[in-house]
Amino acid sequence: MTSIDVFDVKDTLAPEHEKYKQGLINSSESLKEAYEIFNSVSFATKEDWKKETEQGSDVVYSKNIKYGKLFTLSSELPLDCETVFKDNWTGIENLSQWNPNYAFSHSFKTLTDHADLIHYGNNDMMVVKGRDFVVGRMWRKVGETYYLSGRSFETPDIPEQKNNVRAVLHLGAGRFQPHPTDSTKCKVDFIMCLDFKGWIPSKVINAVMGKMMIQDAEVNKKRCEQMRDAKSA
Repeated sequence: MTSIDVFDVKDTLAPEHEKYKQGLINSSESLKEAYEIFNSVSFATKEDWKKETEQGSDVVYSKNIKYGKLFTLSSELPLDCETVFKDNWTGIENLSQWNPNYAFSHSFKTLTDHADLIHYGNNDMMVVKGRDFVVGRMWRKVGETYYLSGRSFETPDIPEQKNNVRAVLHLGAGRFQPHPTDSTKCKVDFIMCLDFKGWIPSKVINAVMGKMMIQDAEVNKKRCEQMRDAKSA
């Protein structure tokens, strides 16, 4: 059986899930890589990052890494950290219902309590037509901080669809931290590096990624406000 130990937590695949071991491996590697990026000095200072776009307090930065261009956005959400993380981890089935960036989103297979496989698709944005992704995800809690990360993998169980180009998520991750002075709020950082596939000019990719991440931040804030208000009602 395939077992992977990350941050003192071991994920072991059941025999019937061995065929998805590459998804588990990819997700674990992405989690370790994301952890290093999030906790680097340059991520905190943004000294080697380029500002791509901003809207209000939301700013999208980018830098080149070995896979391509990595984009990041940091935000503050009006809901406690644990609830925000759990919504990101368990709410994949409902994601496309409230986030207009997504055409569909499904939880394909639960591998362990800390790892799963998902399939989701983006709506058209600007001149980039809809793409879909098959991704292995993994999460860990380190101290009081949650880390959730994912990476694409291939499986014949989810063949490419005619109406979507199968794109590649090299690295997609979130860090969820309690606000230092207000436990009812959450500090979040997102990073994303993907290959849309097809010939798309870099200027278009930069614009699409900037718009998508800003829009994600906006709808996440609105969702957290609604969840907060529902809890206090």
